[in-house]
Amino acid sequence: MSNKWIGLVGVVLAGAVIIAFKLAAPLPTASAPDAAVPSVLLVADLREAGSGGRCAKIIDAVRAIRARGVSTAEFMPDSASPLIARYRVVSAPTVVIIDERGRETARYEGEDEGTVAAVTEHLAKLGRE
Repeated sequence: MSNKWIGLVGVVLAGAVIIAFKLAAPLPTASAPDAAVPSVLLVADLREAGSGGRCAKIIDAVRAIRARGVSTAEFMPDSASPLIARYRVVSAPTVVIIDERGRETARYEGEDEGTVAAVTEHLAKLGRE
């Protein structure tokens, strides 16, 4: 094999290693408290609020804890918010609970009865901590 081919193979292998490393690395998280990151992130069809459906119950629970002083952020599923990308939200409704350092501590996806009950219970505890 000529030196040219050996060099080319080396460059391709180095590139593949770098790409694999980047894909495997976790998304960066805040190393210190980040005022821009809420305690609760909600991604849902916010037009369903007040409809009485399961998604509406999740929206109501998030809004109730916001009224008690818990930091929240609400987005429609098609929002371009960097928070949606940062916490890898791909379905709606999704509720992500975030600690003071910006790390995800819990995630609830969907609106089946069990999920609605779990979200409601978890959020009720957040408002009292």
